Amino acid sequence: MADAIVTTKQEQPIEKISSYMYQEQVIKRFADMLGEKQAQRFVASVLTAVMADQKLQACTAQSIYLSAVRSATLGLSVDPAYGQAYLVAYGNVCTFMPGYK
Repeated sequence: MADAIVTTKQEQPIEKISSYMYQEQVIKRFADMLGEKQAQRFVASVLTAVMADQKLQACTAQSIYLSAVRSATLGLSVDPAYGQAYLVAYGNVCTFMPGYK
């Protein structure tokens, strides 16, 4: 009788961050600040910024969330194309930085 090999798929960093950001209470928090439609777009822009930067993918999901909340509170987009605000990695902590535009 052969032993069955059990493999588990290890969750990638972006998947962990995405799972965290799409939690019901997280979306509700952004919806309270931005409105329901804008909340989904904002979370998508946060994930776009994270996917584009390997260093951000090493950050904790909580620090990305807190930085995103700061940006949303000020009404600034974290999409790098707009240049309004940036998510910057310092080690495994994400920090909010206002942009120049």
